[in-house]
Amino acid sequence: MIFNIILASILSFFTITVPTEDAVTSDNDSFHKSEKKYSITVDYPIFDGTKHPAFIKEINERYKQYAQDLYKGYMEHASVYSYLAKIREQSLEYTSTYEIPYNQYPLVSILYHHVELSSGPEKQHYNEAKTFDIESQKELSLHDLFDTSTPYEKFLLNKASEQLTDKKHIKSNHLSEDAMYYLEKDKLILFTRPDAILSTKEEISTVTIPFSELRPYLTEHYEKLLLSNKY
Repeated sequence: MIFNIILASILSFFTITVPTEDAVTSDNDSFHKSEKKYSITVDYPIFDGTKHPAFIKEINERYKQYAQDLYKGYMEHASVYSYLAKIREQSLEYTSTYEIPYNQYPLVSILYHHVELSSGPEKQHYNEAKTFDIESQKELSLHDLFDTSTPYEKFLLNKASEQLTDKKHIKSNHLSEDAMYYLEKDKLILFTRPDAILSTKEEISTVTIPFSELRPYLTEHYEKLLLSNKY
């Protein structure tokens, strides 16, 4: 284990990038409605790809249903609280947009940003994210990435403690239950759970960990995928 950690540190200084292919190509669609008292926009991705098209179709159907459910929920919420728009002289706002921070075959991460100005006096922001393995045809939990024989949870919690204030720590039960994460180029991002709705976007707590530091803890399969373009 000590040797692996030392090796990971050495390799992080000597890297050669090898070209990679995208896991998917993407287009965008949305549900939208705007009236005097409220405005609702929910975007969702439409993916395409030559490998495992049936699974990609399944992802598309899942995200379209997800967007429909969000849109319906926003409409119901707006119907209840639309009276506030008149009191404030400001329309209610419900916006769900997304980005694709990682798209290297076979992995793709989708990060959703939700913003609401509704029943509260200020805008509320929260994020949700999912990562898919197109080759394995599955959604990946955080734990799928790691070798369970290693102390990876302790490592992740230590990184969270280093980067977050006491009030924003990602607790151990967050890791064991439903940890939220996404991939970016060369790094893993952990963030506060979606029930931690915050008043400003800047307060969404994130923990950034380079893939090179994860090398001793990743499964052999995901070590090859995430670090295979680095030598």
